[in-house]
Parts: sequence; C-alpha cells; structure tokens
Amino acid sequence: MKPSSRKPEGEPNCCPVCGKSLEIAPSRPPGDAPCPHCGTLLWFDPDDPNRPPIHERGSKLSKIYQASLRQAKLKKYDDAIDLLAECVRQDPINYEYVRTFVDTIRSKFGSSKKAGPMAMFKRRGERSALRKAISEGKWDEAIQNGLAVLEENPWDVPTLSQMATACGKVVAEKGDSAQVQSTYGDCELFYLKCASDAVPRGHPDVELSLQMAAALDRRQRFLDGLDPPRPLGH
Repeated sequence: MKPSSRKPEGEPNCCPVCGKSLEIAPSRPPGDAPCPHCGTLLWFDPDDPNRPPIHERGSKLSKIYQASLRQAKLKKYDDAIDLLAECVRQDPINYEYVRTFVDTIRSKFGSSKKAGPMAMFKRRGERSALRKAISEGKWDEAIQNGLAVLEENPWDVPTLSQMATACGKVVAEKGDSAQVQSTYGDCELFYLKCASDAVPRGHPDVELSLQMAAALDRRQRFLDGLDPPRPLGH
C-alpha cells in the first residue's frame, strides 16, 4: 500500500469536521488520508460518482460548478448561487457542491442579520415539505427541500439540524460503506457544524450538541471497523 503524503501533488479535499481545505496524496488502496488539521479520515475515490467535481472534470455538472466558482470570485453571488443550486439539485449529497453552495450564500449576505427578519417566512412550502418528509422517512426529499430553505437563510438552525437528521438516518441505515460516509456522512457533519456555528455564544443548544456527538460517534465506529482486530493484550 502506498502511504498518504502531504506533497504538493496531492489531491484537493475539504474536511467536513474542521472545514479546512487541503491537498494531500491519499494512500492507495483504499484511497483515504487523515486531515492534517484535525485528524479526521477523508476519502478520495476517483471511481465514486458522488465525489466532488475534481474527479469529474469532463462532466456537464462539473462545468456548471466551475462556472459558479468564477462568478463567486467576481462577487456575482446571485449568478453563482443560481449555478450552484443546479448542482445541488442534481447531486444533493456531493459534499463539495453543498459546502460551496452554503458558503456562497453566506458570502452574499455577509451575516445572519443581513439575511433579514423575513427570511423565516420565506420558503414556507419547502419548510413544511421538509418536516413532512422527515416524519415520513423520505430522507432524500427532506434534503432537497432543506437546500431550498438554506438559499434564503443559510443560518437556519432548525433546517440545518433536520437536514443533518436526514443524512444521519441514511448513514445509520447504510453507513458501512466509504461511499455513504463520504457523501451523506460528510454532509451530516457539515450541516451540524453550520448549525453549531449559528447558535449564539453562551447559549448552547443541548439537543444539537447531542446530535453532533451521535454523528461523530457513528463516524468513529465506522473508522474503528476499518482497523484490523488487535491481538489480546495489546
């Protein structure tokens, strides 16, 4: 097995736990490497169609994504968000698309206050559909409706928590594969981090903290399952 490396020719990725971008050469096989900032295990799978667009440069969706980055760089946030909305509609569990979508909306508003007090009244249909999908166990439908809500307010803690719940349910049901962990699992942690960041300092949300702890525990149990069993006494 070729060990992971932090050489310049590494593959780009972004950690769903600490949120930092990085470039690192993953070990081959299985295609993983620890985040150099916080130690979280990251996956780099060129054959996974749900991985970020760095592995899909020839695809139409990748071209849309690259166009959105150019618009965001020019601070044409509305145009960038329109393009990113198309990306997440077609691939709602692509962590890179989702992260860039939310980050760009936040860049547009600048702060939660600039989202406006009326933001909570917008997208009421999608909010209702999100709650209904959660109650009916329609996890992918819930995620799609949540993304529409975040377009108006990316600091919406209840929506972020519900989207994390939907992702977490899929991980709990199917989380024994790297593909599920690198899509639903990464998105779950990202939504929880966004929600935690939006909670006012000094006013911790106990339920949200417990939800984050459960998500991290699932990830750790998955990572532990990758290690070979240790001999007794070690």
